[in-house]
Amino acid sequence: MGADLAEDPITELEVEPGDDNAERLRARVAGLRSVDPNRALAVIHGGTARAAGAAPSDGGTSADWRAQLAAVVACLSGASDGFTGDTTPTSLARLRRWADDTLRRGAVPAAAAADIVLLVDELASNVEEHAPGWMTVDLEFAEHSVLIVVSDPHPSRMPVPGDPPPDRPSGRGLLVVSALSTGWGVVLGRTSKAVWAEVAWPPEHGAAHHLTDTGAGLRPR
Repeated sequence: MGADLAEDPITELEVEPGDDNAERLRARVAGLRSVDPNRALAVIHGGTARAAGAAPSDGGTSADWRAQLAAVVACLSGASDGFTGDTTPTSLARLRRWADDTLRRGAVPAAAAADIVLLVDELASNVEEHAPGWMTVDLEFAEHSVLIVVSDPHPSRMPVPGDPPPDRPSGRGLLVVSALSTGWGVVLGRTSKAVWAEVAWPPEHGAAHHLTDTGAGLRPR
């Protein structure tokens, strides 16, 4: 997937607040794919964490998103070190430990690190439920933010925010992602997809360290 994303144009589909109805969004993506099934798509959602005091960062929507696109493509092409494994409960437990250790070594503030581990868990669990098989998880560090990229080999299964009834115990994972991130989205390629989210924190809470060795060494079975 990395090669075609690196070389081919990517159509951006920015989802405005209040325009994230699941069926309507799926229909918009299906319409674009019907015109060109091989065209890569980037579906971009604005997060709400920035309104709670998170600092502006390299991520977000519109022009800000374009600054992150190269990082997402690098993760998908295998150019970044990260966690690779199948989506079994054992892998998910090891993933949580890897994420926690990576963020601790990167000197990410504790509150932001807790949010990031939760988002990693939500996105990876979403893969386990809806797109089982292998997954890769990458954490890309900026000075005051971390970009989370979770990829899998199912580009036809696009995650969209749900609106479950109050008595349903599941289906709110992407609502959590939106609430804790400054922005999130999905990149759909020919043979795989990535779901990304960014968590940022105010500069006074300290800067992250850029890590060069974050690989967990876990290979898919």
